[in-house]
Amino acid sequence: MRQAGIGFVFLFLFCLSVTVHGQDRLAIEQGDKDREVNKSLTVDKKFAGRLPNGYRDVVSSSQKEEVYKIQKDYFETIELLKARIALLESERNSKIDGLLTDEQRTKLRTNASQRNNRRGQ
Repeated sequence: MRQAGIGFVFLFLFCLSVTVHGQDRLAIEQGDKDREVNKSLTVDKKFAGRLPNGYRDVVSSSQKEEVYKIQKDYFETIELLKARIALLESERNSKIDGLLTDEQRTKLRTNASQRNNRRGQ
C-alpha cells in the first residue's frame, strides 16, 4: 500500500515537471526572443544527433529517427540558454568585481597566481 502511494507521488511529480517544462520552454521560445539579453545570442554549433547510452541496441530505426527529431527540436533552445547563462555569469562576475577596490583585486590576482604556482610544482 505504501509503495503504491509513493508511486502515485512520483507519477504526480513527473506530470507536474512535464507541464512546467513545457510552459518554460514556450515562454523562452516566444517571450524571451524579444528580450535585450537574447538579441545578440546565436547558435554557432550544428546539430549532431546522438543516441543516449544503451539505446543503440534497444530502439528500432524509426525510434532512432524520432529520438533525433526530439533532440533537434530542443537543440536551438538549449544552446541559446547555454549562451544566455554564460552571458549572465559574465555580467554577474563583472558586477562582483566592480565591488572590489584596486587593492582587493590585486590581492585576489596574487593569491590566484600563488595557488597556480603551487599546483604546477
